[in-house]
Amino acid sequence: MDKFKVKELLSDSSNKTSKQELLNYLFAEIEQVQSIASEHINFELSGTESGFLRYLLSTKSNNLMITVDLESIAAPIPTVYISIELARKALVDKSAYKQIDFSKEELSSGILLEEFYTNTNRIFARFAHVELMPSLEQLADFRAYLNNTMLSKNFYSIFNKLEKLV
Repeated sequence: MDKFKVKELLSDSSNKTSKQELLNYLFAEIEQVQSIASEHINFELSGTESGFLRYLLSTKSNNLMITVDLESIAAPIPTVYISIELARKALVDKSAYKQIDFSKEELSSGILLEEFYTNTNRIFARFAHVELMPSLEQLADFRAYLNNTMLSKNFYSIFNKLEKLV
């Protein structure tokens, strides 16, 4: 989709049809990330019925996922949230994750959440999180933008390290 079409859909985001067309495009782009990212992580796409969320579920454990949240994509400043989340059984012994030897790049990426260890929710908890405000050009090539962001912010390497423990 070109940036002019993205701009048109964003400017008419109060129209449910325009908003849904934009979401459908972005969801299709997220699906394409699966083939691009396969050299970095293995996951199954999930959440096709959950409104604004798409989950990149670990193929080794459904208690580990990367979540892409598009709920605020039609806000005045389009925003995308990406998180690495752990769920249910993966939350039983959080202290195990403190033993992970994260690289200097992973530690300085700014996405790791210290509050993960104090979060008392037993259903899910965010381990890493980033808020993005993509440009029209980045939305127009969302699969590349998403993949490049997850690479540059070390989502894939952190995910792989967590996957060894869940």
